[in-house]
Amino acid sequence: MSAVTQYSEARVSSPDTVNVSSGCVALVANTAWYLFNFRRNLIRSLLEEGFEVLAISPSDSYVPKLEAIGVRWVEWPLLRAGKNPLRELNAVRSLYSIYRRERPVIAHHFTIKPILYGTLAGKSAGVRRLVNSVTGLGHVFVSDSLWARAVRPLIRTWYRLVLTAGGTVPLFQNRDDLAALAPAGSRLSENAVFTPGSGVDLDRFCAALSERTRSDDAAPLNVLFVGRLIAEKGIREFVGAAVHCARQRLPAQFVVCGEPDPGNPSTIDSATLASWKKNRGLQFCGHVDSIEDQLASADIVVLPSYREGMPRVLLEAGAAGKPVIASDVPGCRDVVMPGETGLLVPPRDVECLAAAITELARDPQRRRSMGSAARKLVADRFDERIVLKTTHRTYQRLLDNCPLNASERVRTVLPRGVFTFSLDLEFAWGTRGRPRAVEVPPFLDGTRDAIRGLLPLLEQYEIPATWVAVGALWLPTADDSSKHRWLREGRFVDVPAGNCRSQPHWYAEDVLEALAGCRVPQELGCHTLTHIYVRPGAEGRQELRLELIRFLQLFERLNLPRPRTFIFPRAKMAHLDLLAEFGFSAFRGPENKWFESLPGKIPRAVLRLLDARSAMAPRVLKPRPFHDTLWMIPSSQFYSPFLGVGRRVSIASRVNKAIKGLRKAARNRSVYHLWTHPSNLGCHTADLLAGLQQIFAEADRLREAGCLETVAMGDIADRLNGSRARRLARGTDQRT
Repeated sequence: MSAVTQYSEARVSSPDTVNVSSGCVALVANTAWYLFNFRRNLIRSLLEEGFEVLAISPSDSYVPKLEAIGVRWVEWPLLRAGKNPLRELNAVRSLYSIYRRERPVIAHHFTIKPILYGTLAGKSAGVRRLVNSVTGLGHVFVSDSLWARAVRPLIRTWYRLVLTAGGTVPLFQNRDDLAALAPAGSRLSENAVFTPGSGVDLDRFCAALSERTRSDDAAPLNVLFVGRLIAEKGIREFVGAAVHCARQRLPAQFVVCGEPDPGNPSTIDSATLASWKKNRGLQFCGHVDSIEDQLASADIVVLPSYREGMPRVLLEAGAAGKPVIASDVPGCRDVVMPGETGLLVPPRDVECLAAAITELARDPQRRRSMGSAARKLVADRFDERIVLKTTHRTYQRLLDNCPLNASERVRTVLPRGVFTFSLDLEFAWGTRGRPRAVEVPPFLDGTRDAIRGLLPLLEQYEIPATWVAVGALWLPTADDSSKHRWLREGRFVDVPAGNCRSQPHWYAEDVLEALAGCRVPQELGCHTLTHIYVRPGAEGRQELRLELIRFLQLFERLNLPRPRTFIFPRAKMAHLDLLAEFGFSAFRGPENKWFESLPGKIPRAVLRLLDARSAMAPRVLKPRPFHDTLWMIPSSQFYSPFLGVGRRVSIASRVNKAIKGLRKAARNRSVYHLWTHPSNLGCHTADLLAGLQQIFAEADRLREAGCLETVAMGDIADRLNGSRARRLARGTDQRT
């Protein structure tokens, strides 16, 4: 097998280790507890789809649990019950800063303040797709306090504005909440999407389906309340009903699972809670994570709430096959079928609640019948998979209506910082016509040793570099008298005939063999066929076209993969549309240092020296699109030789500058692009390779930390183009 064939097969058969993300979805709530308990399976489904999931919430004990399932969490300093205008404004500004930094593809807000504040922050920060899940209207729409009545019209107007903003989709859990905000036929009512709450995982409650084992019918029933200990959940009425039933000598134990919520104005105070705990018929379990265990031992589940979005506890009770008693209020009445799956009672009515509990307590057959009907209702209408499907469809609708722009495509496909390393493989071809060519032979003499020292480093640190070659390096002849027919023109009179053994400065078949043997696949790209300087105008265009045609013919004849990357000799750029026409997807852009445009060589040289010796962090940028599939990968730093200005720059300065660039790329999620020529390493080789080793080691450390990737130029462009192709294909499949 030839070395060229080995190289080709290595490129084709090497495993694709690149994970292409579908973008960042930010899930925003007023607690991490909410996201973990109510949106855990949504998070898991998004992770399975390839999305990066960003959780944004205040800090609480559930943050580690979110991070354990693969979520990246960012703290949002929000006070749930805060009313101080300055603090509330700071919460909006803080979320705005998070959005500006993270740039999610979609932001999904849950609960009241995240919806109201998040939409303002998201729109201001340029987040183009927002989903607002109205899980209930909250204390303002339930309380009869003077403050609540005063601000209710303002909050209603605010809701309407944020729920109808461009690029947003409002998700409601019941029609009563929608009616409270907007009349029928309004823009909000026409655009609203309904989900059956947050859904319920039916499999989780299978073990609770069997009727609780009883020694005899006289054993006390288990009547269960689950929820936060706030007035709106009806905890006062539940306690009152427990006291009433005890007076009637009903054999029942009333169990409360939940804790006070200091972030809610109507939370139960500690003195009241202490007095309740003295009641023998009441058992307070505090917060319980495994609610399925409590449901398994329950006979009746009670929720005397004043208003709900879609009460999760009633869905879980139905999934566990338990009858329920709930208030006849929005949310609850969407879950309970009166007389079939449970009973509805007037809100705030202790006597009616106690009577309903007594009624079911004395009829075990009816309880079993209601429990079976409740399980069927939940399975048919409230299965979590229905909610997940609706949510994913909503995300896709937003992406279809508002496709990713170029910058979003970059952030989506390159969610971390990127290190790319490119080398211009040109040997003596790069010295033709250069005024300092007489200084170059020692560098050319040491180039092969430099390559032999560099390749093990690339393998050690698993770096797929991009080697852009002058194609003529692979146009050798068997003798030293006749040149390849493409090199017989008069302009190549200075180019000798021969091969890598007789003319090692001009031909490099051996280097191709060395690249072919790399365990870590190295990308081969195009540096033109004969290192021409690309000129604007018709003649320059025709000259470049001929060079590209011949270069591609050469790669085809050598059985090499079609090159994806092009680098302009001396960065003289023109005719980008030709690159796209010939199938190139990446090219290296200039470093864009401001002083390079100054007149005069001396000022530029002085500023280059100052820039290099000061080791200031180089620019790190994101790829930019040119035409549909051609991307500019901007350069960041030239790893200079000990020649010219480079003689006065230490290895430490080169390395420090590079390390700052790597860290900056990791921090800003941009591309740090280091480039050089193998011949640059031909003198002071050991020192320069030692410097590269330090740079590679830092890249490896950042990669292990999960904030940087090492990617070849062509692979960067393939990711960007591949994600677009996949989205187009997915859209076609859905339309079909």
